Amino acid sequence: MVSEPRPNGPDASARPPIILVILDTLRADMLYRQDLLGGLPTMRRLFEQSYLFTRAYSPSHWTLPSHASLFTGLTPNDHMAHPPHMRLRNDVPTIAEVFRRRGYLTACITCNPWLSETFGMTRGFDIVWRPRFLSIAWRLNSAADHLAGSFNGHNGVVRTTASLAKLLAAIILSSPAMDNGARSLTRGLRRIVRGEQAPPFLVINLMEAHGPYHGRGGFSGWKKRIRHQGIFGRWERLKFAIMGGRLPITEGMRRDIGGIYWENVRYLDSQLGILLRNLPDGFLDSGFLIFVSDHGQLLGERGGIDHSAGLNEELIHVPLAIRPPGGDGGFRVDRPMDITWLYFLLSAIASGERDPLSAWLRWLDDQDAVISVAHGGTVPYVDRLRGRDAHFREDLLAFKTRHDHPALACIQGRWKLICHLGRQEDELYDLTEDPQELVSIVKGEKDVLEDLHEKLRERFLNSVRDTPGQGYRDGLPLDDKKAISDIILLRAIDAKRNPVLVWTGGKDSTLVLYLTFEVANREGLKVPPIMIVDHGQHFQETWSFAEEIAQSTGLQIITARNEDLLAAAGEGVETVPLESLDLENQEEALKAGLEGTEVPLSLDTPVGNHLLKTVALKRALRENGFETVIAGIRWDENPARSDEVFFSPREDPPHMRVHPILPWTEREVWEYTLQNGLPIHPLYRVGYRSFDGVKDSEPTDTRPAWEQDLQATPERAGRAQDKEEIMKRLRALGYF
Repeated sequence: MVSEPRPNGPDASARPPIILVILDTLRADMLYRQDLLGGLPTMRRLFEQSYLFTRAYSPSHWTLPSHASLFTGLTPNDHMAHPPHMRLRNDVPTIAEVFRRRGYLTACITCNPWLSETFGMTRGFDIVWRPRFLSIAWRLNSAADHLAGSFNGHNGVVRTTASLAKLLAAIILSSPAMDNGARSLTRGLRRIVRGEQAPPFLVINLMEAHGPYHGRGGFSGWKKRIRHQGIFGRWERLKFAIMGGRLPITEGMRRDIGGIYWENVRYLDSQLGILLRNLPDGFLDSGFLIFVSDHGQLLGERGGIDHSAGLNEELIHVPLAIRPPGGDGGFRVDRPMDITWLYFLLSAIASGERDPLSAWLRWLDDQDAVISVAHGGTVPYVDRLRGRDAHFREDLLAFKTRHDHPALACIQGRWKLICHLGRQEDELYDLTEDPQELVSIVKGEKDVLEDLHEKLRERFLNSVRDTPGQGYRDGLPLDDKKAISDIILLRAIDAKRNPVLVWTGGKDSTLVLYLTFEVANREGLKVPPIMIVDHGQHFQETWSFAEEIAQSTGLQIITARNEDLLAAAGEGVETVPLESLDLENQEEALKAGLEGTEVPLSLDTPVGNHLLKTVALKRALRENGFETVIAGIRWDENPARSDEVFFSPREDPPHMRVHPILPWTEREVWEYTLQNGLPIHPLYRVGYRSFDGVKDSEPTDTRPAWEQDLQATPERAGRAQDKEEIMKRLRALGYF
């Protein structure tokens, strides 16, 4: 592919040429162990001439989001090249576009199907070169997928045709030509730079370390056992049988998989030598060579293979070496760094900055935590498989249930946190003492855990940084936040979890309700019932709005009430005697800090709020057997909620709290509500920004809530501030 004519940048001929070599799927431990490095002569020589970053991390565990971060300097949450979007945002400038504007020849030389225009990854490249056999195979695969999708897999003739196209594509991909992918790319390199006057910016992706593997050297026996895995899907079947738990991995399998991986890495090293020998004359004296991997690979560790899910060291700790012009390197950098930050070095080189490498290294010293993201949904579930594919379907479903879920990793200094967003217990490791992440110490380092969680919240909410040295700003697109909400709701409304959606009549819970409708209708799932906590002090408008919602949706509404307390309270009564309540209410009142013998009924007191709302909720959960409670709370609405997670297990009674709209802002809730015509509680139209009971809520303005100053004034200014001040205490007792 060749793009439109390239502009002439200022003094382009004086700029250094650059080659960015992405060694796909190469693990860091394969290069940094001295006993193994001796078998990699090309890489050993390069390391001696380079700045070697021994603690470089990828922003993701797989190809597309990692490359997109390298190309844009953005986190996966910002560039959106991950499930379910799967395409780089069109409004994000790429590093190829930066170099092209500066007069460079930009070229991408690849065997990787993810680096294609389909996913928005080739924007800015003058030339995209790939072996012809690979293009043919991709077209066959695409045609097969289109045929199968068009007829939903039910037409026998179409299904057979699609299978034959897949078979032919697999034969091509399993041919000896794939073994020589690096050689083919070297030939492409010679053709591109021949006679070219402009300095080149070349991106070369080498996939020799990526599965499915082809036996070399002494591993022909293993090759026979998974021979033609590309044709019959043996590698994929083996992967999901292992990761799904049906096939326990043995020590012999680990040894064989590790052995064939090592042989492919050695072959990759030999091809790198060929590539370097074919560089234009004088390149090594004047140009930058950057070698990096996009992610690692499980080779039997943790009971898994491949890189479909996870954020452990084997998957995100990657090699990075930067060889400056003349090879004047030989330095080690042993602090954590994100390979995404290479974008800023490349931009500085393209701009012609003086000594860009030294300036970038100084900038690195000011950086703090490194974040890596797993979004889940990387592997789609195929439910149309029949016959001999039944095992594969079951293995795939088991894999997705066990492993394919969102997670975040935060590395700072010696510490590493893997946060599973409430899906399972977080993991915390001291990488100095436990570099293989064998024993989680999450229960023993509470201060470290809290600090790393704070880093995640800060980066997750404020993820975009325009240039080095600038602070973060809120850059997570609303579409991306909605996609996160959809993923969380899809897991939450599983009927096996017996879910209920707590609805208050407010904009947040109404948004969650309609997002739930959308996900349920799309996936063919049942919408859970609505629960309203009746504390006896609701506005009449709230009950009218609830009736309107119930009639329009046909949903069942369950009312949670503290009948004992409300029965003891008469008209105009402010307190009730403690002894007049049942034993549970008496115990809960004392737990909430009651002093004296009179129980207040005000929602802006910790005792009254706890009994009227939280105790009522807990009783309803026990009586109805609900195991999942979906609620519409957000990080930015109150400081006490800023440390909440998407999936939060609770003990009294045992259930899971699910918070699908945590990263949304007040402005974004109104933006989505108005754009999509969602129902709006009438109090918002007459100046209320937030409301609860009649006695503790008031308007903040005469304008509708969405027209008020949402940035400069607190959202809950119209609520009783005594209650706002005790929010943290209430949440410890079980409040939302």
